[in-house]
Parts: sequence; C-alpha cells; structure tokens
Amino acid sequence: MLSSPLAPSATRDAVVTVDYRGDIAVVTLARPAAKAADLAAAMHEAAHRLVAENRAVALILTGAGTVFCAPEGDPDDALAMPALREALLTFQSLNVPVVAAINGAAIGLGLGLALACDIAFVRPRATLKPSGPIHMGALWFLSRKLGRSRATDLVMAGRAITGAEASELNLAQDCIHKRDPEFLEEVVRRTAGLLEGTRASRAAALQLLRHAALQGLAEHLDVEVAAALAARG
Repeated sequence: MLSSPLAPSATRDAVVTVDYRGDIAVVTLARPAAKAADLAAAMHEAAHRLVAENRAVALILTGAGTVFCAPEGDPDDALAMPALREALLTFQSLNVPVVAAINGAAIGLGLGLALACDIAFVRPRATLKPSGPIHMGALWFLSRKLGRSRATDLVMAGRAITGAEASELNLAQDCIHKRDPEFLEEVVRRTAGLLEGTRASRAAALQLLRHAALQGLAEHLDVEVAAALAARG
C-alpha cells in the first residue's frame, strides 16, 4: 500500500492543503471556486512550505470533491497572474515531477494549471474548458498540443471536452475509470512509477524536458495579462 497517514496542512476552510502519501506531496485545491487572488496566495504559501520542508519526491495537484479548479471569471483576475505564475515556478523549482490528478471540472485558469503540470491523469467525466479573462496559459498549451486549427475550434466555440476526450486528444496521459478515493490512489501509484533513478538524475531530466516543452510560455503569459487588462476597459 503506497499511502501513509495524512498530515493535513490546514483547516477545512483552507483554500489549498498539502498532505503526504509517503514522500509524494498531494496539493489539493480545497476551494476550487475561490477567486484567483485567494488561490494565488494559498498556492504561493503551499509552494514555499514544500520548498522549506524539502521532503517531496513528487507533487500531485488535484481538486476537492468533483471539481479540479473552476474559479468564476473576474476582470480583476489579471492582477493575480504574477502571484500565480510565481507559485507555479516555485513548484517547478523543486525539480520533482508535478502531476495533475484532474478529478473534475478544470475551467479557465484551472485548465491552465492542469496543463502546466508535467503529466496529467483524468477521470472520464471531468470537464475541461477554457473560459474567463485569465486562462493561465491554457490557450498556449491547447495550441501546442492540439494544433492551431483544432484549438481555435474548441476555444472560439466555447466548447467543453470530457476527460475521456482529453485523453484521446493527448491532453492527459490516461483516463482512469475510478472514483475518489480510488482515483487519487491510482494517481499516487502511477506517480511512484515515475521515480526511477536518483533524485539528481530526475531533476536534470525534468529541467531539459521543461525547457524543451515550455519555451515561449512566459512571453505568452505576459501577453495574456495585457489582453485581460485591456478587456477591463
């Protein structure tokens, strides 16, 4: 059995919690409809906690209940982008695999957070959809992963796709036909399977893979913020 007793990081009212399964950190968006600014602050705190503890050999990002992350769109979300980006960069600075366990709706910036992970697993009835003024890079990821034409069709039509479709489109590594808590347990098991070799060798490989895959994302995020701010009028 891979799981171990959890040590919750905060109260039931927390926006983000950090628990451990062995040395695999599970970061849960406990209030997946929280405003972007609140989510950014909570993710920033969680990321720095993980850095200080220096324990995690891998990180799983998931949501609570049946929602991964689906904040209600707000024109002021653009103001939270720098903090969200810093939190993501801090997670990546751990140089461990960051795995998305997409348990439910991943909407707007929630979709961007999911696609920014190194690898993703999804439940078949999860809903993935770009929406709102801030996508946290979702449009950039969709364009690269699906091609410009298919991404344009998806985004401009405001169409959502299921987790099963996401797997078929290679937006997720696999579609896992299990309910929670079995879904998360399976993601933990598969994440453990990514930990071959030494920590140093894994870190070096991740740096190269991310550099190859994420070139141009920072520039896109800058354009995204400018566009969102302009849309505020």
